[in-house]
Amino acid sequence: MMVAVFLMQPLGQFMSQLVAYGILRGYNNTYNLQQCHHPADGDGQCGRVVDSIWRWVAGVGAIPALIAIFFRFQIEDPGLYDLDVKDEGARAIRNTLMVYRYRRLPTEMPDQDSSVEMEQVGPDGEECPPMNGRDLRHEHEEELPAQFSRADIKDYFFTQGNWRSLAGTSMCWFLLDIAFYGLGMGNPSTLAKLWTYKPDDKILGDVPSWNPNAARPDASIFDALHDNAIQNLTTVCIGSLTGCFVLLLIIDYVPRKQFLTYSFVWLAVLFFVTGGSFFAVFHNDFHAVSIVLVALCHFSFNLGPNTLTFLIPAEIFPTRYRATCHGIAAAAGKLGSVIVQATLPTWKINGMRVADPNSSGLGWVFITYGFVMALGAVFAWGWIPSLQYYRGLDAAARAPAREGLKLPSKTLEVLGEGLVRAEADGEVIVAYVATNFVTTSTKTYLQSLLGDTSADYLANVANWADSYRSTTAGAFSAPFHYIDALDSPPSSCGVSFSRDCGSSGCIVGAISNYTSRLLTTSLATSERQIAAKMLVHFLGDIGQPLHCENLDVGGNSIAVTYSGSSTNLHTVWDTKIPEHISGGSSKSIAKTWASSLTSEINTGSYKSSATGWVSGLSIANAQSSALIWASESNAQVCTVVMPGGVSALQSVDLSGAYTTSATPTVKLQVAKQGYRLAKWLDAIVAAI
Repeated sequence: MMVAVFLMQPLGQFMSQLVAYGILRGYNNTYNLQQCHHPADGDGQCGRVVDSIWRWVAGVGAIPALIAIFFRFQIEDPGLYDLDVKDEGARAIRNTLMVYRYRRLPTEMPDQDSSVEMEQVGPDGEECPPMNGRDLRHEHEEELPAQFSRADIKDYFFTQGNWRSLAGTSMCWFLLDIAFYGLGMGNPSTLAKLWTYKPDDKILGDVPSWNPNAARPDASIFDALHDNAIQNLTTVCIGSLTGCFVLLLIIDYVPRKQFLTYSFVWLAVLFFVTGGSFFAVFHNDFHAVSIVLVALCHFSFNLGPNTLTFLIPAEIFPTRYRATCHGIAAAAGKLGSVIVQATLPTWKINGMRVADPNSSGLGWVFITYGFVMALGAVFAWGWIPSLQYYRGLDAAARAPAREGLKLPSKTLEVLGEGLVRAEADGEVIVAYVATNFVTTSTKTYLQSLLGDTSADYLANVANWADSYRSTTAGAFSAPFHYIDALDSPPSSCGVSFSRDCGSSGCIVGAISNYTSRLLTTSLATSERQIAAKMLVHFLGDIGQPLHCENLDVGGNSIAVTYSGSSTNLHTVWDTKIPEHISGGSSKSIAKTWASSLTSEINTGSYKSSATGWVSGLSIANAQSSALIWASESNAQVCTVVMPGGVSALQSVDLSGAYTTSATPTVKLQVAKQGYRLAKWLDAIVAAI
């Protein structure tokens, strides 16, 4: 959709040239503009007629603008904007329903050929009703952050590290527009220089200001306007329009970050070649080489950076900052265009200005742009996040035609939540620990299944379940992330499957179900991919004590203070304490902590306990194993999480002594679940 929107830019340029050309031809048929060599010719009629041409172009151009304005007033704000920025839930629901009023809302899992019915096994082995439709005790989310508040700006851009994404998109757009606008976007003088074939000694002296081609000093006004229109259509418009249209066809099939990076590299090479060849063909019969190469540059601009720098900022920022960050990135681009437009006319090479008809300095300009594009590739690779999940060839081969090669896009919820959610939640650390203990055969099998041969193949999917439950199709999976133990902490803790896992499911039943699905090789690869992703996440979740507790919605409703900031107890255990222990939230930090825990399991304080962690582990009775893990975590609620009750937690800042006392438990639970995840996956792969 975004590429289709951007396609209107080159289409508009193309149509404006066609309109101008049509009006020019029409006036020439009526007034014989070929006799006009000066505005005063024809008793001043030439000036009046030519002056009316641009007025016609501007007037016709206003028509699509007015149509766009009309339709804009018919569009309501998106539901996410109403909810996330205006905090108007009822309006958000109403506007969302307006969008989907003529279509059926998606209900099936993504990447599946058919919907999946989740079956749950009860404590006595009987089959319970499918997991769908009970009134849920939804996991409570923190209050929506205040847009542009100092605390939220600090948290989102600096604590979570999203300033890198803003800087990356801004620098890419800035560097792109230096070359894009420096190339002239159809500047008549630049085009005339490319199309000129006469040797230097054949070019005559001064020409009128309206004539950009010094090689034709006797050209009429009609000739100048006609040549510019043809040159613009041929060199700029057709290539730009074609490039954007090709990207529209392939956008779902290419990884956008990598494609942006490689297109910058390609443009760098192309500009080097264009600049070098320009010196050889300038003002001779081979000048068509430069015309073709510059047309290819415009094609490549819109196939790559020119379109993608517009698209990517709209995908990676949350609703409350999306328009602002997109505007900042666009403004950075325009700053680049202003700088190059202001400085390029002053460039002198070999004592001649670049714009001089006899100057070959344009070749050096092209070469300079090559270095600028190479720098753009550096920022694209280093500071722009990946926007899509990789899909393996096995899954692609089993999917329907054309759909099989599509790369699933990460949701705006995932891309908009910054490095904390996207890179290093506790589940990611659990995944890294597991990566260090799985067998080689398990690693090979899962890398093939997930379509990811990197060392981060488990960590890369560790938070997929969180993003999936935020979608319409995945909303049913929300209760799978916890079990609501209806106990009475701190006086008593305990988990009962029959009491605490309702008809809509819970984490214990989900682990059992997805284990069964991963073992079922007759299922489509895409369905087993989902099962693997769910298990990686849920075996991390079940180790967090408050994911196994009902009190105050698993601690989400318990308001506490951490490092002077208001938060809730669930968040303290999910992110605050793990970040305190590890020292941050990046993947590199997660790997370092996982490596430390791995050493503790292999040779340190956990060595003697590790065998007991997986004692009795049975994928044949997955529910019993998962219930044991949930009971262990739940017991920590009474002994570690809130031994003095809720009131004791709300009277102090939890970043001090409380974190110190909780740290050993957090480290133990992460290490334990990482080791269990490895052995669980080993058992599944061995049984397949």
